[in-house]
Amino acid sequence: MKILVVDDHPQNRNLLETLLTASGYEVVSAANGRDALHRARAEKIDLIIADILMPEMDGFQFCREVKKDPALATLPFIFYTATYTDPRDEALALSLGADRFLIKPAEPEIFLSILREVIAKTARTPRPPSHAAPDEPVFLQQYNQRLVQKLESKVAEVERAYAQLRREVDERRHAEAQVKRLNAELEARVQERTAQLAAANRELDAFTASVSHDLQAPLRHLAGFSELLKQHLPATDARAHELTDTIHRATRRMADLIDGLLRFARLGRCPISRQNVSLTDLVAIARHELEPAATDRKITWKIGALPTVIGDFTLLRQVMVNLLDNALKYTRQQPAPVIEIGSRHENGHHVIFIRDNGAGFDMRYSGKLFGVFQRLHTDSEFQGTGIGLANVQRILQRHGGSICAEAEPGRGATFTFRLPEQPPMPPGSDGSQREP
Repeated sequence: MKILVVDDHPQNRNLLETLLTASGYEVVSAANGRDALHRARAEKIDLIIADILMPEMDGFQFCREVKKDPALATLPFIFYTATYTDPRDEALALSLGADRFLIKPAEPEIFLSILREVIAKTARTPRPPSHAAPDEPVFLQQYNQRLVQKLESKVAEVERAYAQLRREVDERRHAEAQVKRLNAELEARVQERTAQLAAANRELDAFTASVSHDLQAPLRHLAGFSELLKQHLPATDARAHELTDTIHRATRRMADLIDGLLRFARLGRCPISRQNVSLTDLVAIARHELEPAATDRKITWKIGALPTVIGDFTLLRQVMVNLLDNALKYTRQQPAPVIEIGSRHENGHHVIFIRDNGAGFDMRYSGKLFGVFQRLHTDSEFQGTGIGLANVQRILQRHGGSICAEAEPGRGATFTFRLPEQPPMPPGSDGSQREP
């Protein structure tokens, strides 16, 4: 008996090949559903064992293509997955015609027992040449639902893992500060904590890179299949087109949220390059960058004298772009928008304000303003991810500054941020002074 093993991880394929070969089966393998489909059509295959989360074509799509092919439809099919473990995933798999749904890792004896059971059952009761799989629109709807739910689960895992790692990092930094105040006898403990902190940061970098890949790939599939579904819908079915557009918008919003979350995660660890930064130049750069948002709008800009500060040019540019983008966004419904930028000196700090006459907000909810994913307006009113102001606050805090806001519904808002005054850096400085 020849068994086709489909899994994108070489070690998983090797383990199954070793187990099955030792049990007397002939084994061929493929790294994704697309290659597996070609192989199944080219060779005489007696049974298929497939993972679900794979590139090119995942297990659900592969199973559906197999069951649609009259030459392959009667092949016994077993899903073997460690990622899709929800009962709803199993229900979708069985509705596509799969014989069994197993969760990794299974004990070899149990795995072989189930394999023999499927083979025996197929031999006793041959199945008809085709399986009544769900219609294409039904399948795409169920498939998209499972992808969205999996993405939501992954995002929740990222948030929990990030919070846990941040707590660990904060605890270790606190421990490091205590150790440094001890005498020389405790120097070994300082080195140990420093090494642990470096390891935690490396793990966090590796984790965010992995999460970005794992989350973006299903999103691309979701967007592609929603677009494919839309192309197959009748032009007269307005409701169906509306639903596919909703899926596409939700996919893009999820991608923006993932990117924003990862940027927020990295902000706390990137080094700060300190140099002289002209806020006047930053405002000009930000206005140029945001020029498409101001096209065909008669905006009155009132820009006063702004200081030169000491900080990271790239990060402070992000602060200015975010705050001016907010002002442009929330004055969109104002027939005569006015945006004012000014500064003053106060208690050893540069105080910079950005004021607009836009939508404003209720100060009762101002505590949520700088939180991750916290928004005071609905997405239908003003689009956004709820991460921009959280990034602004984190950047300013890392510069020793702060930010606050005052507003009134329908009467605009004023964002005020502070940066400590410092003597200008010597001419010719290359910005090599970095935060440890």
